[in-house]
Amino acid sequence: MKKIKFALFLIFVIFFGLVVYQNLPFLVSRHAFIFDIKLMDFYTYHHTFPEFENGLYFLGSFFIGLIVAYISLLKLLFKSRKTVKGLNQNLLDKNKEIGDLKKSLANKESVLPAEKAPEASEASA
Repeated sequence: MKKIKFALFLIFVIFFGLVVYQNLPFLVSRHAFIFDIKLMDFYTYHHTFPEFENGLYFLGSFFIGLIVAYISLLKLLFKSRKTVKGLNQNLLDKNKEIGDLKKSLANKESVLPAEKAPEASEASA
């Protein structure tokens, strides 16, 4: 299984390198983002960001996506942690209830053996 995982990882890296190599002229060309906001013909905001390579824009977008995914994962992690605490408390309550029922059953069995003794003697006869 480790060899298969390694082979798949190697294939992925080779294809990723091939895509980067084939698109290298595009990735190293420089472009500037232009931020333009127009609100109903009475407010206009215009800002031009400095020029960066397209590859840096892609890399930045990738890392922003990772951060957003991590934040959404943390939300689910905290929710599941709360659920686990509730289920553990429920389990402790049920175990306590089972222990109480076993004690109650043991108390009742300690009273009943005198009544059950004749049945046991009849069965052996």
